This record gives sequence, structure tokens and C-alpha cells, in this order.
Amino acid sequence: AARKRLDEEVSRLQGQLADAEPELRRARREARDQEQRADALEASMAGEWGFWGHLLQNFITQHVAAFLAGCFGLMAVAGPMTYIQTFKVLLASFLGGLLVASCIGYYCAPDDGGWLDNASLILNGEGAFAEYLAFFAVTFAGVLRYRLGWDWVLYDIVDEAYVSTQVGSNLKTPLLQASGASPRPSSRSAVEEDG
Repeated sequence: AARKRLDEEVSRLQGQLADAEPELRRARREARDQEQRADALEASMAGEWGFWGHLLQNFITQHVAAFLAGCFGLMAVAGPMTYIQTFKVLLASFLGGLLVASCIGYYCAPDDGGWLDNASLILNGEGAFAEYLAFFAVTFAGVLRYRLGWDWVLYDIVDEAYVSTQVGSNLKTPLLQASGASPRPSSRSAVEEDG
């Protein structure tokens, strides 16, 4: 009787093992698929960072990069005025160049993705030659404009105003009489002469 129970237990366990084998194969397949997806995601993330991001991720330790980025950002707000002015010029020129280049990329191939996708491609080092040409031209023009002091404003600023110290001295006679011109008749006197 014990032998029979033992044989039944063995056959039951073999049945469970046979039932579990397909589940085990399925679980291994899912694990392999998940691993492939993780590898693909990791590869796409590495490609997403582009040349500069890859350089920053691998060349400089993250502690140093984070510290330098924080220092540059803090000095942009609380640093000396010469640094702040230079930072504003460089950042504004860089951003202006990126905006122009991504606009060119979008209108040259509007079906390839959105405008932000083109900006991302440029930052990742995957843009077209014309986009990089526009990017560097606008960036260089912005920095050059600052260095040459070329103001391009839509308004004028008066630095100094000259005020006479003799207030009212030249306001004693009407302006037209002082210049020798005959005064124009007022509208009342013209009506009175006609009437």
C-alpha cells in the first residue's frame, strides 16, 4: 500500500511537472522578451542623448558634471555682472540659433515629426547640414552683435536732456513774430472779413 501511494505521488508530481513545463517555457520567453526590450530601450536612450549627451555621460563623472552645471546656473543668477551678461548673450544666441534651425528643419520636412522633434534632432547631433549651418550662423551673429556693440532697437533712449537755465526768457514774444513771419489769421478774423 505504501509503494502504491508513493507511485501515485510520483505520477502526480510528474504530471504537475509536465503541466509546469509550458509555463516555465513561457516565463523564460517573457523574461527574454523583457530583457530585449530593456536592451532596446537602453540603446535608444543612448542614441537619444546624441553626441554631446554621450560625451557628458561617459567622459565626465556625473558628480563633476552636476556640480559644474549647478555652479554655472547659480552664477547666472547671483554671479558678477560680466558673467551674467556673457551668460545671457551666449544662452540667448544659442537658443535663437536652435529656434531658427529647428524651424528650417520643420519646414524642409514637415512630415518627419514636429517642430520640437527637429530641435531634439539638432541637439542630438542628427540634424541636416542646412540646419547646423543656420544654427551656427545665428549663434555666431548673436555673439558678434554683442561684441561689436551693435544696438538694434525699435525705440530711442535720450541719455541727456539740455535744459536752459533761463526759464521763460525766450517766451516773451510769439515765435512767428520773432522769426519775422507774418502771423496767420485766426479763423474768427477770416470769417469776420468775409461777412
